[in-house]
Amino acid sequence: MYVRLESDTRGSDRMKERLQMKKNRLLYWLLILALTISGCAGRQNQAPATASGQPSVESSDQEPDEGGEYPTIMPSNSVKMPVTWANLNLSGKLVYSLGALDKNNNLIVQLQSLDLSTGDLNVLYSAVQDGWIYYTGVSPDGKEIAMSYSPPLQSDPHVVQALYRMPLDLSQPPQLLFMPPAREDQYIQVEWSPDGTYIYYTYVNYLSPSDQTRLYPLYKIFRMKYPAGQPELIAEEAY
Repeated sequence: MYVRLESDTRGSDRMKERLQMKKNRLLYWLLILALTISGCAGRQNQAPATASGQPSVESSDQEPDEGGEYPTIMPSNSVKMPVTWANLNLSGKLVYSLGALDKNNNLIVQLQSLDLSTGDLNVLYSAVQDGWIYYTGVSPDGKEIAMSYSPPLQSDPHVVQALYRMPLDLSQPPQLLFMPPAREDQYIQVEWSPDGTYIYYTYVNYLSPSDQTRLYPLYKIFRMKYPAGQPELIAEEAY
């Protein structure tokens, strides 16, 4: 249930609490996934391969941290995964985000690319500390990725969670797709149309409308001609 906010300060504090709760929930499931991947990597005996001339992951990055609760599995650049799915004859690449602890026990979220034929796993992007990648979508031509990304508060205090774009050839870091109308506006999901001409995304502002009878946030689905079209409302109370 929502209550009327008395000041901008209270609204800002409430937003921070919501973001922290969301990160805590996601961290729980991401760490389970991290433990699973760590178990697969631990069964591999051969040395990590080097992809595209990048240095291979250091062994210390895959060992459990001393005195910590969770394994440290974040690779530096590339690593070889055992292709346990070879009988499925899969091809192409799986692009996804993964959150885990680095060797300094900092929670880091990475974008990773797994070659389904060879098992080569490459790091596409590591979010800076306190940054958070919530959702990702790869363009149909495989050249770009759109993501729902929360930058660290000190780097951009005007953006809580917005849509960013990044080329998959890593020629540029993530770039803000468009500025949210207000700081509390958040974009939490993004998908491409099959022909790549539109992106569809979910918008929410947890502080608006200030309606004490509303039980859930007011989610809305928009679409926009990529990359510089005007937002079109597709559906309300949906995501």
